[in-house]
Amino acid sequence: MIDLSIYSVAFGDRLAALETLMLEDDVDEIIREAVGLLSLAVRGPGHTGLAKGIVELAAAFDRASDAAGDLAQLVLRGYPPHKYVTAAAICCGEVVAALKAERPLDRLDIVDVLILRRGGRALLSPEDFSIREGDVLIVRGSLEALLEAAESLGAKPPKPPADVETLLADDTARGVARAKVLARAGFDASLYSLLAGDAGLARTVLDMEEMLDNDILSLMEDIVAQGLTGPETLTLILFLRSLEDFSDAAARAAGLVETELPGRVVEGTIGDPWESYLALDYMGERRRLSELGLDEEGLVIVAAKVGGKWIIPFLEDPEIGRGDTVLAKIYSGQADTLKELVEARGFVVKGRSLEGRP
Repeated sequence: MIDLSIYSVAFGDRLAALETLMLEDDVDEIIREAVGLLSLAVRGPGHTGLAKGIVELAAAFDRASDAAGDLAQLVLRGYPPHKYVTAAAICCGEVVAALKAERPLDRLDIVDVLILRRGGRALLSPEDFSIREGDVLIVRGSLEALLEAAESLGAKPPKPPADVETLLADDTARGVARAKVLARAGFDASLYSLLAGDAGLARTVLDMEEMLDNDILSLMEDIVAQGLTGPETLTLILFLRSLEDFSDAAARAAGLVETELPGRVVEGTIGDPWESYLALDYMGERRRLSELGLDEEGLVIVAAKVGGKWIIPFLEDPEIGRGDTVLAKIYSGQADTLKELVEARGFVVKGRSLEGRP
């Protein structure tokens, strides 16, 4: 839902915006039902801490859902995409874009298909499907995986609004891209910290949220100081506000790691077969993260634990050495070949996969 809302505002896709609002309504209804059932299940003071944790987690999801809905409303009100937002959606981190298939394909595993459009129909998160010529797929994954998917489909890759390197030389454009990557990766990191009970990663998410709040405020001040006006600029400012809300929701969820909310309850709440978070221990020689080619295999890098400290990389390229850990996200079709791929690049999978789909 978060990724779909970012795509809709980056490309002005009204149908994706409508799908986002439908998902927001679904989330609201699920939360209402869950809180109602919880109130019936609580049997005394001994359950108070657990109940409070579940309500807090529901509130975090609700905040993220509302922020996604706010982005969708921008599109439906006719606000045009801003080039910085479009660049942020397709240049770095987890990329979201539309691909039109020019040839049929039995499987497409390297990216996650959010929506399959065929004729006048739209299928949300389709399963066990083949692709026909003329299908339009809204997909997400690493940039390298998206480009490989486009080649397999004979599709044109998404075209950035300008040369990305030139655009990101602009401090404001780079700041917007950084905010998008940190907010999105922070949400994934918060879910993993809950699933794994990783207090260190949770603290990193909390620190990142505070830093990102300051960064977004500075970006808004810069935009105002530049005298930029018009509907595109309003799109940019409201996009930043929604990123701040995503980050706040992530921090709220991460703050539950050291509460009475047990991992088994969280896993049962957000477990889902579509995507998995994997902790990969590195056993090779010290190298730059980009040199290890995880993104080329379709893995989305969420965070890295370097020298015992978690970081959420942006455009920086940290060195990792033996004993460091990379937290990555994969999609369902990649699981069968993952072990062989990561071992060939000097990694071993740490424990089992932990699933969840924000």
